[in-house]
Amino acid sequence: MSKKKKKFTADSFENNPFASLEVDCLAADIETPAIKEVSKPRKGLCRIRLEKKGRAGKKVTVLYGFEPTLELTEMMDLLSQLKKKAGVGGTVREDTLEIQGDTRQRTADILRENNYQVKGEI
Repeated sequence: MSKKKKKFTADSFENNPFASLEVDCLAADIETPAIKEVSKPRKGLCRIRLEKKGRAGKKVTVLYGFEPTLELTEMMDLLSQLKKKAGVGGTVREDTLEIQGDTRQRTADILRENNYQVKGEI
């Protein structure tokens, strides 16, 4: 057996604790600051190289030397985007991104789409 639910009406909210406060301005009176022009996304620098040393002969594309330096969350977002678009796996190691396989050209193209300048062995 369920209890009957009360419907909310305007009479239900008669006890308003803020009713006695005086309002000296309305939201329409507040001036909004001028909208700043959208600046171009910052351009960064990224270096790229291919490694296979110490990986049992497997090749790994390494992205390093990000300028300006990226935070961990930015690196994770970039890595996620690279992995999805290139269709490969990868990881973040210290200040570098490691992507499985020799995907230098695809990775460089994706980075250029994200306004990065790519240098290294492509």
